[in-house]
Amino acid sequence: MSLSILIPIYNFDVKNLVNDLHQQCELLDIDFEIILADDCSKSEFHLVNKELVSLSNVTYERLKENVGRSKIRNYLLQKAIYKNCLILDCDVAIVSSDYIEKYLGAIEDNCVIVGGHIYQKNPPKDTSLILHWKYGTQVECKPLSERLKKPYDSFMTNSFLIQKETFKKVKFDESIIRYGHEDTVFGIELKLKKIAIKHIDNPVLHLGIKSAQDFLKGEKESIVNLVRLSNKRTTRGEIIKKSKLLSSENKKIFKAYYYLTFFYYKNRLDKMLLSENPSLRLFTLWKYFNLKELRKSIGN
Repeated sequence: MSLSILIPIYNFDVKNLVNDLHQQCELLDIDFEIILADDCSKSEFHLVNKELVSLSNVTYERLKENVGRSKIRNYLLQKAIYKNCLILDCDVAIVSSDYIEKYLGAIEDNCVIVGGHIYQKNPPKDTSLILHWKYGTQVECKPLSERLKKPYDSFMTNSFLIQKETFKKVKFDESIIRYGHEDTVFGIELKLKKIAIKHIDNPVLHLGIKSAQDFLKGEKESIVNLVRLSNKRTTRGEIIKKSKLLSSENKKIFKAYYYLTFFYYKNRLDKMLLSENPSLRLFTLWKYFNLKELRKSIGN
């Protein structure tokens, strides 16, 4: 058995992650490589992470310019030398001693394996992180039983295994440069090309919890991508089906939400979400308000 482990890095210290993965691979006595590609991070992260080349079978490369989440994953998959490729986000931690073994045991030809992810159980002490943590634990993370019901809708890039032959049939959409929905489009492409997704219970721990301000900035970029994807003929139908926000856009109750937000909350909504106890219902209003506003600037 052989494995290529591919990790795109952006402004994150991956020493613990890489050391854990390296140790598990050595204990399993498999042929493996760990390829790290830094998407033009700040110098302090580059200096820390480049030291990982002292480990056997680890290579590190810092890109000269930031290419975005889709292009760097395509680049890593092209560089991999082994048939089976495990891709992880840089801001995750390994929580089980048999993480690699579980993935290897689940491999099937022409099938993408998704392990899932979790957030820390207790709320962070830093109250600026509460909004992201709440959304992550209550909305984003889904147990295996739920992921199995809608396998393509539950695809996320933080931890998944794909074979090189499968990757030749479907790639990440490099037109998506801003944050958000490159995984949504990839899941749609897998579905359209009838490539199976197999969900297993093998989560990584998400570490990169953002401050409410940074989280909202990222979500706004994500909504920009959503609007643009919904305007494309090739993705419009599937994107609307997969997105609760888009599929609810023309419902009367959401139109009412928009006017309510505009007249009563417009100048206070961001401030309320930046509070110590943000409401996810208000966050839904915030997303819908931004969707409607971005429709005006980007177009239908």
